[in-house]
Amino acid sequence: MSSPNDPADELERLRRRVAELEALLAQRQQDDEVTERLKAIIEYTPDVISTADSKGRVIFINPAGRRLLGEVDTLSEEPRIPQFHPAWAADLILNQGLPHAAREGV
Repeated sequence: MSSPNDPADELERLRRRVAELEALLAQRQQDDEVTERLKAIIEYTPDVISTADSKGRVIFINPAGRRLLGEVDTLSEEPRIPQFHPAWAADLILNQGLPHAAREGV
C-alpha cells in the first residue's frame, strides 16, 4: 500500500489531470471552430439576421440586413422591432415571441 505522499501516486494524479485538461482544451477548440463557422454564416448569408433585447430594441443586424434595411447605428438611434416589420408581425414578435422567449429561454 502506498502512502499519501507517494511520488508515484502524485505522478499518476497529475497525469490524469493533464489528460482531463487536454480533453477540455480539445473540446474548447472544437467549440471555437463551430463559433467561427456560425459567425461566417451570419456575416455572409444573403438573409437578414438580427437580434433584439427583451424590450424590442434591435441590438444586432447582419450585413445583409443593413444593406436591405439601410445602415442603422444600433447604439445611437435605438431602432425597435416595429421599424423593420409590418404591424401584424411586430405585434406577434413583441406580444407573443418575446414573452415566450423570456419564459422558455429561446
